[in-house]
Amino acid sequence: MLILKRILFPTDFSEYAREAEHYACALARQYGADLHLLTVVEDLLPVTPLFGGPAMAMGGIDPIE
Repeated sequence: MLILKRILFPTDFSEYAREAEHYACALARQYGADLHLLTVVEDLLPVTPLFGGPAMAMGGIDPIE
């Protein structure tokens, strides 16, 4: 017997993804599982010290004042 506790549904909100969402919801309902949606959005700003990249967050670069 298959036991599902969590289902991860990656989506780009396209028409194809909306169709697949129905199946993901039905599976979650059938198994009493949690359904988690995931989407990725492209960053429009470049990650540089000027905008506060990872190095600045870790304290490696002082912000420009």
